[in-house]
Amino acid sequence: MKRSPKEKTIKIKIRVLKKRRAVKTVRKKPLKKQKKRELLKILSLKTISLFLIVGLNWLGLSAVVVTFAYFNDAENSAQNSFQAATLSFSLIGDDFLPSVSPSQNATSTIDLQNDGLLDFIYGARVENAVGALCNFLELESSLGSAYQPLIGFSTATTTFSASSTVIFDARLTSNGKSLQNQMCEFKFVFDGEQLGGAGFSDMGEINRTIVSGEWPSIVINKVYYDVAVDKGNEGDASNPDEWIELYNPTDEDINVKNWSVVDNYATSTINANITIPALSFAVVSKNASTWAPGTGYWNLPDGVIKIILGEKIGDGLANTAEMLILKDTDGNIIDQMNWGTPSPSWDNYNSSLWDPGLVPTGDGGMAARVPAGLDTDTVSDWQNLTLPSLTLDYPVGGETWYVGHDYNVQWTATNPNGDQDNNKLSIDIYYSKNSGNTWAAIATSTQNDGSYDWHVPLFIEPGHYYVPSSHARIKVAATGPENFMAQVAASSDDFCPPIDYDALSPEDQQLVDQLVSEGIIDESEVIRGGVKDEEQPLEITDQDETVATTTETIVPDTTATATTTEQTLPEETPVEEPVVEEITPAIEEQPAIEEQPVVVEELIAIEPPIEPAPEPESAPEEPAPAPAEEAPAE
Repeated sequence: MKRSPKEKTIKIKIRVLKKRRAVKTVRKKPLKKQKKRELLKILSLKTISLFLIVGLNWLGLSAVVVTFAYFNDAENSAQNSFQAATLSFSLIGDDFLPSVSPSQNATSTIDLQNDGLLDFIYGARVENAVGALCNFLELESSLGSAYQPLIGFSTATTTFSASSTVIFDARLTSNGKSLQNQMCEFKFVFDGEQLGGAGFSDMGEINRTIVSGEWPSIVINKVYYDVAVDKGNEGDASNPDEWIELYNPTDEDINVKNWSVVDNYATSTINANITIPALSFAVVSKNASTWAPGTGYWNLPDGVIKIILGEKIGDGLANTAEMLILKDTDGNIIDQMNWGTPSPSWDNYNSSLWDPGLVPTGDGGMAARVPAGLDTDTVSDWQNLTLPSLTLDYPVGGETWYVGHDYNVQWTATNPNGDQDNNKLSIDIYYSKNSGNTWAAIATSTQNDGSYDWHVPLFIEPGHYYVPSSHARIKVAATGPENFMAQVAASSDDFCPPIDYDALSPEDQQLVDQLVSEGIIDESEVIRGGVKDEEQPLEITDQDETVATTTETIVPDTTATATTTEQTLPEETPVEEPVVEEITPAIEEQPAIEEQPVVVEELIAIEPPIEPAPEPESAPEEPAPAPAEEAPAE
């Protein structure tokens, strides 16, 4: 049956509170039981699971015979490292170059390479030096070490960071011939230590060799031992005039202080502080009497160094057999030579002497290297030379040569050496106003043609050398091409060159008038109006010698000089220091000198190679005797 809509929509629910409380009270006990049931259920499930796990694993394990188990782990840090500190270095570099010599040093560069991690301080020293050359070497380094002997050498210290390169410089302390082509072998030891002294250190070694080359040195260039009668005293203990000549063929000046000259039995030492310039000569003798200007037996040209020993050369040089050795301050043999047959009984004999030696020169001859400086250490380097032969034909003395006139100097000169070519002789012509006490050059290095035209001037070079004098002389010197001191000279006796006023140039006439007006020369000494053939020459007094004994500058007449490429002859060496006279000296009357025979004397001339050089200070020379003088008014 159908329900009415009204019956469908109406539902009534009635809750009785009392009844609800009863439900709550009734449900307490069933809840506890339910929890127990849930716990039992969970425990059962876990137990079942455990048994299943154990059972399943047991089934799996029962199927495996051997089972391996590994533990593995890997840690990686690409940005970090750990190393221990190290100190290590190595040495590389070139050996000493070039060959060492007295004028050339050798260098070696050593580079240090740091093979470790630490900076370090280091220094170097020399060990195990072997070779005679080692004793004559000194080293210097770029580390600040001054030159020290190679044996025992050590450097200052520095750090690797400050300098990793060391430059060593080696120099030779002697120029002895025995040191040529020698070798010194040694090693550098470098000691390195950690900065701050923390304990790390290292040592490096590198071997080095220094080789010596060949070089020229001072040589004994000439020896004059068999002294001619007119050349001094041979073997006289008070005044021996034997001499030797030294030549420096190098490009360096060489100091010879404390060098020694040794003969077969004795030694003479050079005590003076003397330097022989490059390409220059020195003459060694007992004292200055050998070459004193005006009075000596030899006239030395400018640039030649004079060495006074103060004692004989050795114990005096023998004429028939003798030896000469030149030694440096260390006793090294620089050069030696000998003549005649050497004897082992000589105190200073050595096996390097020539046997036989050079043939003895004979009286008045000289032994010489030809050409100068030739040095092959053989006796063929040497020749015996004879002085040229010379005769002065005109003037001879007593003539009258008027100032302002032309005259012809005439001579005969022959060359006894070499090919005996007389044309190879070089001729110098000199004039003296005081009987040969001083000389002025008229012409130098002119040809040996036997004559020279001279216009007699008022002065030889204006203001320097006054010509008019009653004690005038002409001297001609002939020099051979081979040798430094192979020169001979011939001088006239006194003659008179008065003044021919009319023959003078206007300038010289004006000068003569001035000198007369000032009372320097007397009017009676001047010939005016021309010279008559029958007129006797005026007696010219020698007041000019008031200044004549002071040194006169010797100046060659350049307009009349024939120069050569082989030889440059010196100006005549004066007595004292040169004095330039701006006006003519006063004339002072002196007695006339008697005529004397022609005087022949020997001179010297500079042979190539030689360069002008000032003379060093040395012991004073013996002055030439001269009359008292008065300096001219300026």
